[in-house]
Amino acid sequence: MKRIFATTALTAVLATGAFAQTEAQITEVERFLPNVNVELLPEETVQELVTIAHGGGSFDDRQQRMQALINIDSVVTATFTEAQLVEVRTAVPDVDIATMTDAQILQALSIVRSADASDAEQKIRAIVNSDDETTLMLTDAEIRDIRLIAPEFDLTTITADDAVELRAALASGDRDRVMTVVESIEAM
Repeated sequence: MKRIFATTALTAVLATGAFAQTEAQITEVERFLPNVNVELLPEETVQELVTIAHGGGSFDDRQQRMQALINIDSVVTATFTEAQLVEVRTAVPDVDIATMTDAQILQALSIVRSADASDAEQKIRAIVNSDDETTLMLTDAEIRDIRLIAPEFDLTTITADDAVELRAALASGDRDRVMTVVESIEAM
């Protein structure tokens, strides 16, 4: 009986410690990468990020190494082909695409592919000139999170309804739910 009680107590302590450690890991990584949804990252990546966080160097050095590990810059930028950028430039030739966020480019592509040319230009200009993030289908952070989970998924083909489903899946923090939504969109 004492063995069963001791085993149960040990299991409870270890389980509690593991949960607290996970929360501590998430908090530690978010201190360096506040715009990254840590819960969506693979466990191995979180472990590596925590190792970097506890390693030597300045805060900025550790932050840069952590960003490099999850490849933040390449996940958020350089994600559109030249042909896709030409589609946007054709619709709004005098708009500097370099000043647009990925979310704005993504929404512009969606508009170009679903509206007539004159209507597309007006809608894209409204997006570019708007400071209201709610007008965008997906934010840069959401795009980055989706690309971390499903790097081959073509976000340029999504509709506004797809964006709502993706946003809800991301908010759940469940990678499998995000993949299910991505797969259902791809199947259409």
